[in-house]
Amino acid sequence: MKVINIILITYNRPQYLKKAISAILAQTFERFNLIILNNGSEIETDEVINSFTDKRITTIKNKINSKEFINSAFSYLDCKYFMITHDDDEMSPDFLDHQINILELKNEIDLLSSRINLIDENSHNLKKIRPRIFRDKIWRKGEYINEYFFSGNIIPCPTIIFRSDFFKKNPLKYNWNAGPAADLYLLFEANIKGILALSKKPVFNYRVHSKQDSELNRISLELKVKSEIINLLKNNEMDNLVPLYNSSSNGIILNILFEGFVKKKLSYITFKQHIKSLVKEHKLKINKYTVYWSLIGVFRGIKN
Repeated sequence: MKVINIILITYNRPQYLKKAISAILAQTFERFNLIILNNGSEIETDEVINSFTDKRITTIKNKINSKEFINSAFSYLDCKYFMITHDDDEMSPDFLDHQINILELKNEIDLLSSRINLIDENSHNLKKIRPRIFRDKIWRKGEYINEYFFSGNIIPCPTIIFRSDFFKKNPLKYNWNAGPAADLYLLFEANIKGILALSKKPVFNYRVHSKQDSELNRISLELKVKSEIINLLKNNEMDNLVPLYNSSSNGIILNILFEGFVKKKLSYITFKQHIKSLVKEHKLKINKYTVYWSLIGVFRGIKN
């Protein structure tokens, strides 16, 4: 009997997809189904998938590239666990063994993630482990949201294993109104209803691409998710957290601005325009959150 459904989302990255599939099939824990959701890719992706003959693989191809097609991943609840992972990352051989063992021992955990090793485009280990934690972490209801204010999102989303029973009781999915940060919104929503955890052992290899999001894209991402998370907090009678989240979100944007400015990726004019926008449209104030994140941004800018 299979214990976990691994849903692998892919779209036109055949050069990485082969490595991702091979890493999954090489797991020491073998009781899984691999469901590949091909989100409207071109023929090169089909060729990579068809090169594998493992009976545990099922492929579903969408005719077009669609965000809602990705949400179909949340319907694979016939196993005890499921996960949604990416076509450009690589599991370590003991990833499933290690993570499922934790879930089997700690039934209260609804979502479990792991730390990650950063790898480059050629799968070389960059000798950087994220996030910087020194022990396993468990967040009970609401605790992850509160820690986010000073830590940001420290959960590597492609590593998350979900407990299926939790999603049967709470039919959550990605809220695409939150933009590219829909996974962060999902974590907030899940922590309102359940318990999240992060294991300190890095058993997942996360690929860093040469074309990272620009500073302006990162700001746009933060602004897009902000209004959705504020509405989420209000709708769940957590109005007291709204000003804290808003200050933290403004601080994270300041972090991006200061880091980009110090690294000379943002001009002074652009930097100043965004500061004015934060003051006028997002109630930017000097407080412990904005000062903290600003200092972190300056430090990162100098360090890099």
